[in-house]
Amino acid sequence: LSGLFGLFGLWGLLGLLGLLGLLGLDSWNFWDCGFLSAPRTPVLGIIGDKVVLPCQVGSTPIPEDFSIRWTFHLGQSRRIPVGSSDGKGRREEPDQRYRGRAELFHGEFRAGNASLLLRDVRSSDQGSYSCQVSFQDESREVLVELEVAGWC
Repeated sequence: LSGLFGLFGLWGLLGLLGLLGLLGLDSWNFWDCGFLSAPRTPVLGIIGDKVVLPCQVGSTPIPEDFSIRWTFHLGQSRRIPVGSSDGKGRREEPDQRYRGRAELFHGEFRAGNASLLLRDVRSSDQGSYSCQVSFQDESREVLVELEVAGWC
């Protein structure tokens, strides 16, 4: 891995490992809720860096009429909007904590990528996130756990 780290850097290496995981080419366990999958193990984010919270739709091609919604779980019953799209460019306004920091991969929706890019990771970002994907008469949701660490 040290050779790969020098070639790709931390962000590139984490992205590569995430891609291999989504393709099923690693030993990570993934939740598989019908047409939606996400990692079972927590994703590690470094304070001040960016991190991808993976969420993959297995049913391809994705219909044009779909929606993606990411929320952060605050306590048992409250959810905070982080990022969303209906596939046509309309988005729910994210909570102020995530404005300018959370981004979906709009150009990759049709390929099934419903992942969330979170920039400038903060310690307060640690916790549970839901990725909900809906299309036609189906809706699925998976949890992605984010653990945050700082550099020593």
